[in-house]
Amino acid sequence: LKELVRSTQDIRCALQQGVPPSTARGWLRTLAVEVISIDIVQLDAINLQSEVLQLRARIQQLYALLRVMIVVSRQIASEHAVHVSRRSRSQAELKCPVSANHVVLTAARTVAK
Repeated sequence: LKELVRSTQDIRCALQQGVPPSTARGWLRTLAVEVISIDIVQLDAINLQSEVLQLRARIQQLYALLRVMIVVSRQIASEHAVHVSRRSRSQAELKCPVSANHVVLTAARTVAK
């Protein structure tokens, strides 16, 4: 009914169906929301299963990347805290022996698998 009112720019059909005038006028002012979808309805079960497996693999890669980003941000925050507190570099290495470069390279290898 909303689409009919929008396309015809005439609220009389809505009013005849019992829609309040203020609501029908509101339908004239608001734009229709466009919906974008994938034609998964036409896919058979095997193609749907393949799609699900691909999406799961992609999600795992994104989780791995997120974990890398969290570790690197913690490493950077730790190094920043060390710098701010003016500790010596040897003390910082004792507290956090893993470098950010090592973490990124290890994570990159994990995501590439």
